[in-house]
Amino acid sequence: MRLLLNTCAEIEGVIGEIYRYFADQVVCPERLRDIWLKMASDEDRHARDIRFFARVNLDKELALEKLSRVQADQYLSRVRSILAGIKISEIKEGEALRVSKKLEQDLLDVHLTLAVEILDEKTSRMFSCIVQNEKEHLAEIESYVRSTEDAGGKTFDS
Repeated sequence: MRLLLNTCAEIEGVIGEIYRYFADQVVCPERLRDIWLKMASDEDRHARDIRFFARVNLDKELALEKLSRVQADQYLSRVRSILAGIKISEIKEGEALRVSKKLEQDLLDVHLTLAVEILDEKTSRMFSCIVQNEKEHLAEIESYVRSTEDAGGKTFDS
């Protein structure tokens, strides 16, 4: 379990880096910058929480049917690739929002799987809390997009 949880924590950390990069580099309103900075902070907290649970549960094994370490490693490679890609090309607000929304949806799916499949009650509860937080992130992104479009501003294709 420790290796899988450490990979999950690393994924959270890389996604936090992506959001900080967006907040720093994407030309956008202050409201969106604040959303990304809050999301980055939340992802960092998730990484710390997951690492803590990995240390505490050293002796527990996971028998997950829907998420393997290989899948987690592949997702980690994907988010690292996203981070590398955005650093070498200029990314616009709409693309950054699409990336953010996709990352949050993927995280939501992974955390929901872990919350359901992990038998350890405390670890499952931690992932359930993270699921709620990811839902809030998605709602914030969607609210921002709606308010911008409703105000007659930019339109963002999902």
